[in-house]
Amino acid sequence: MEKENKPIIQATLGDLKEMIEDMFATPTDYPHDKPPKVKRHLVYGLAGLAKLLGVCKSTASKIKSSGILNPAISQHGKVIVIDADLALELMKAKQNASAVINNKTKFKNYGRRI
Repeated sequence: MEKENKPIIQATLGDLKEMIEDMFATPTDYPHDKPPKVKRHLVYGLAGLAKLLGVCKSTASKIKSSGILNPAISQHGKVIVIDADLALELMKAKQNASAVINNKTKFKNYGRRI
C-alpha cells in the first residue's frame, strides 16, 4: 500500500516524521528556478560619480558627457543613477578616456593629468 493511502494507524514513525518534515519544509529546501538576486552597487549624482572615480565634480561631469559611461548611467530628469561596477569596468576598458575628455575641452592639457 502507498504512503498516501495508508491509514494513520498503520503509519510507521519514519512515515510520520517524513510527512511532518514535508508539511513544514521552508522554501529554501526546494531548488529554485530563479537565479539569486545580485546586489548591485549604485551611486547617485555627479557627486557620487566623482567620489567613485576619485575626481572633482567638474571632471565627473566631463566624463559623463563624453559618453564613455552611457551603458552604466540611467538619468530621469535631474536624478542620475550609476551602476558603479559597470562604470569601473568601462573606465578600465577605455584606457584613453582622458584623451577623449581633453579633445572636448577648450583648453589644452599641457601635459597635466586630469
